[in-house]
Amino acid sequence: MRFLPVALGSVAIVASSVCSVRVAVAAAGTQCPRAGVLASLDGKTYAAVFTSARAYSGTVDATFYTAKQSYGASFSVTTGATAHGDTFTSPPLALVDPAPDPFEAAEFSFDGATPSGSCIDRERIDPPQKNDARVNAAVAGLDPAQPAIAFIRVIVDNSTTACLRPYEYARIDGQPAPLAYPAIARMTNASGVVSVRVALDASGNVTDATVYRSSGSPALDAAAVTSASHTRYLPEVFRCRPVPGAYDFRANFSAGPG
Repeated sequence: MRFLPVALGSVAIVASSVCSVRVAVAAAGTQCPRAGVLASLDGKTYAAVFTSARAYSGTVDATFYTAKQSYGASFSVTTGATAHGDTFTSPPLALVDPAPDPFEAAEFSFDGATPSGSCIDRERIDPPQKNDARVNAAVAGLDPAQPAIAFIRVIVDNSTTACLRPYEYARIDGQPAPLAYPAIARMTNASGVVSVRVALDASGNVTDATVYRSSGSPALDAAAVTSASHTRYLPEVFRCRPVPGAYDFRANFSAGPG
């Protein structure tokens, strides 16, 4: 996980990318499901676990990319409530890579996931980390009786990754916007961490900012959303092109002397 800490008096801001084997970004506001875990087991088979802010059941059209080719498949995904209560998670799915080269990125289109229709989650596929608990849990949860999802080649593309940095995570441009410790929160000595999911367009402009993990204090949550909304961002780059995406902004409020 990458952090950008900034100390502002009694308030510490920490803005970070989503932490997992890779970083997921959602292109249609904050309601789009995302691949919480996407990891290669042996270079040919992948374990995928999908998460969402609310229960989702629908068809997913997936496109996986190697450096020169693209492969597609459609399958069903259903997410259900977890013990944590703030996310919904799917059972692990096995995906098979038919390409001679490893997958390096993926796009998932979720049908009917938002009020406006479908949305897209774009993934950069990084090598799995050894002894990663989330990956191990995904692998252990695979149903051996469930056939793996196979892909077929859909296009040949020799140019879309012909740049020095074909993939870049959405990130803060400079420093986060100032974060004020609300007076009403100071009166009650409130503290806590707020996670805000910031949706961005292809130019890095904020199109939505929503709390997805609350501090328990409405005043702190509102202050975090304000800071996240006024921060400047650089957009995600996916296969050499700027694309809509999202950034997970985290604000850590520590109560201190007035």
